[in-house]
Amino acid sequence: DPILSGIQNDRMNTGATMVPLRWASSLKLFCCWWLLPVVVEAGGGVRLEFGEARRVVSFASLSAVAIDTCALKMGLDLGNEQFIALTKALGPGILRVGGTDQKKYVYDMEEPPTFVVNGERRRRREGVQKQRLSLFRQEQACECGSTCVLTRAYFESLLDFCEATGRRLVFGLASEGAYAVSNASALMEVAGERVFAYTFGNEQDTDAMDQRRKLDQLQEMFPTAKFAAPDTNVGPIHDFSTPDLSSDPKVGDRLAYLEKYAKLNADRLVAVTWHTYDFRAEAINATDKGSLNWPPDDANFTRFFDPSYLALFDQAYDMVARVTPPDLPLWLDEFNSVCHHGVYNLTDSFANSLWLAHRFGSAALKDRLQLAARQTLIGYQYALLNDTTLKPNPDYFTTLLARRLIGEDDVVTVDVKAAKADNDKDDDEGTTTTTTLAPFAFCSPRALILLVVSLDETATFDIDDLPLPRKDFVMTPRWNDDDDDDSCGARCALTSSDIELNGHTLDESDIGDIDTKYALDASSTTLHLPPLTFAFSVVDLDSSSSSLSACSSIARRFL
Repeated sequence: DPILSGIQNDRMNTGATMVPLRWASSLKLFCCWWLLPVVVEAGGGVRLEFGEARRVVSFASLSAVAIDTCALKMGLDLGNEQFIALTKALGPGILRVGGTDQKKYVYDMEEPPTFVVNGERRRRREGVQKQRLSLFRQEQACECGSTCVLTRAYFESLLDFCEATGRRLVFGLASEGAYAVSNASALMEVAGERVFAYTFGNEQDTDAMDQRRKLDQLQEMFPTAKFAAPDTNVGPIHDFSTPDLSSDPKVGDRLAYLEKYAKLNADRLVAVTWHTYDFRAEAINATDKGSLNWPPDDANFTRFFDPSYLALFDQAYDMVARVTPPDLPLWLDEFNSVCHHGVYNLTDSFANSLWLAHRFGSAALKDRLQLAARQTLIGYQYALLNDTTLKPNPDYFTTLLARRLIGEDDVVTVDVKAAKADNDKDDDEGTTTTTTLAPFAFCSPRALILLVVSLDETATFDIDDLPLPRKDFVMTPRWNDDDDDDSCGARCALTSSDIELNGHTLDESDIGDIDTKYALDASSTTLHLPPLTFAFSVVDLDSSSSSLSACSSIARRFL
């Protein structure tokens, strides 16, 4: 499939020797001697040092989005023109629909429906910011967590939404119960070729053999249908005193089931699906399904941008890859920073965009990761779009800009690290690896795209020796020190619900030309990156020096 084509990785496994990316003569060359992006210990002058090409990747497939099944039960208005336009602007890709509520969904594909849908809308918890969900239609609502009915007309409105927005649908089927096969087959008959793939069950953990029998029956009826499973949840851990997933016995139990399931059903699946979240709300001084405690001065909050806790994702990926057949792609079809609907003033703020930028870069380095769908497009506290106003949250603009700059075509990821120069050492020992600046690099035939993420809450980084001509896109929170307590500095600013691009606050009017309207033509070889911010830099290889020719060569060789 063109959306997923670049991540199959076969083009990077041809036996050819990888070509290191050569930059300025002052930079040393590195081979693939580390597995994770290495991130810089204090601010000041740093340089980026490049190694070898890692893999071909379609960034469109790693910036997919999800809608929770609960949103459908609540009557999400899939025909809303503004909602369609905002989704379409993000570009083509995958839309995953699924979640816990898919387990209790009956598909009534008869016309007229044979069931009557009743139920009250789910109430928000007391003490939490109230939202009037204007995009959710009361007359079609069914309480989330209850057994609800999906009518044919509403399902077809979902298919129409995907067609109008350029999305390929990955739909989560209910797999539990004696009627799972007849229930699923009714929907699949109506869907035809309009569903790209189905996930079968959500966060399964019992009776892999029963799932195999059901998959066999469905594949016999629909031989061209694609199935992925079992949506195993790997994280977050319960004990956050140390960032170690292996210490959680529940994670071990889930991985054991995943290993059994994947081996038993490998010939029936196009991919292994899994979920991961980094944090529970209480681990970062927030209230579950509530808000971030204010001010964010608790030491636990720093876990949100601590490199050792961000590396929980790397642990989760390695665990999943280790227990599943190596020839099966991995689909991360549900992910975000905080589980259980997210947290107000955090997962809908600039803080989550800082986290998301880092996750985009990390995910691009994972060899078998073919799909990553951020939870959610709309609904709950971690949505890209506000439920009431459809105002795009910072993560929307972060996703949009990344898609525009990295592009819809395949790119090659390249190993890169940040290093701080030490003039007291000779050239062979003159750099010190850092831990709070995370750099990532993508090569296309005509451009080198850099993504740098500052995880330091006090220091400004000066990233030196960047080539010219270059366009810089520095993303910062909009924060008014005159109106708010600035005692916690950059940490408070993280909670802003507005994001700035090169000093300009972004809104819906900027969507069409976000990659050109505020682009900064760099006049210096140094990029200044404030604390807890991130930036993209795009180097035009057609106009730049020949020292960057290897980037173009790498891209042309493998794309």
